[in-house]
Amino acid sequence: MLLSHGIFSFQNYHSLEKHFSSSHFPCTHADCVAQKFVVFASALDLKAHMVETHGESMSSKDLKDARRVDANFAFEDIGRGRGRVNVRDRERDAERERERERERQRNQAEAQASAESSAQARRRQAFNGLLSTGNESGSGTATPTQQSSNTLFLDREDLDPLTRE
Repeated sequence: MLLSHGIFSFQNYHSLEKHFSSSHFPCTHADCVAQKFVVFASALDLKAHMVETHGESMSSKDLKDARRVDANFAFEDIGRGRGRVNVRDRERDAERERERERERQRNQAEAQASAESSAQARRRQAFNGLLSTGNESGSGTATPTQQSSNTLFLDREDLDPLTRE
């Protein structure tokens, strides 16, 4: 039973022995069984223990088997099964990546331009057409419609008093 912070409590030695067998790698040699608490975290650690501690009593075949380490490695398939990556393949892949990057940059620039255009339209709408379009000429005086809109805009109660002036 788990008490706290990885500390376990067992009712008796039998339940502890079951835990060792199911969750760890106990040494089953008679000398270690008599010592009761000879267990290891991995099969590799147990094998090392068997060779170091009990090697003199093991047959040469068992000793050889205990020294054998199973290495299950997964290798990455480089070169699409041909063993080597062709220079032309690398160049083609690099060009494809450069094209993808150019496309991402174009899309990003278009999205930014669209966002700026939308923001400008929202500002114009918020100011109710009081912003100039840049190609207007004149005396700089507002038309009567603009003046009344301007008055309405400046008479808002939520507007800062300094901004109204």
